[in-house]
Amino acid sequence: GIAIPANEVAERAERIRTALEADGGFELIAPTEHGRDPILAVHDEGLVRFVETAWADVRRQVIDRSFLVADTYPVRAMFEGMSDEALARLHEPLAIGGRTGWYGLDSSNPLVQGTWTAARGAVDVALTAANLVVDGGQAAAYGLCRPPGHHAARAMAGGYCFFNNAAIAAHDIALRTGEPVAILDVDVHHGNGTQQIFWRRDDVFYASIHADP
Repeated sequence: GIAIPANEVAERAERIRTALEADGGFELIAPTEHGRDPILAVHDEGLVRFVETAWADVRRQVIDRSFLVADTYPVRAMFEGMSDEALARLHEPLAIGGRTGWYGLDSSNPLVQGTWTAARGAVDVALTAANLVVDGGQAAAYGLCRPPGHHAARAMAGGYCFFNNAAIAAHDIALRTGEPVAILDVDVHHGNGTQQIFWRRDDVFYASIHADP
């Protein structure tokens, strides 16, 4: 019950950028805008719409908070024993608090005023980095993305992740090159979203070396 600062803050990316600038051996390149299509190629349209409009709904519904998290998340046990017909009648809530749970995994995912802009920007960074290698002849490129992405599934945000930057870039590379792509996830946490997105696909291989325990 004690409020603590969020772990995923802008300072993380700023520290990495400062270290790269101090090293002097790297060329820093601004991202180019890629629009919504690459996001919609991987993510559910409802999730994209939610991230885009959520903060406006917070203001419209007069919710006096500096950030938005859900009070309730619909988990599998809620619907145990219900018929297929009953499950088919479930629909996206109208209130923004309900929609946050509908499209969310956990409460470690506060949405704030600039979330849509930041999440779109992170996607552009990932795609720009991929383009530098695929089209630009670079041997390697590092996309300094924030917010991160690997907990974001096709139709679900979670764990400070709203759009799955790596998955969007991998899908784009596989689509344009026709060659298989591998994602090696070195985060301490399991990238559940990336695994879910590519679970039934054979053109993108996903491996996570998360810590256990």
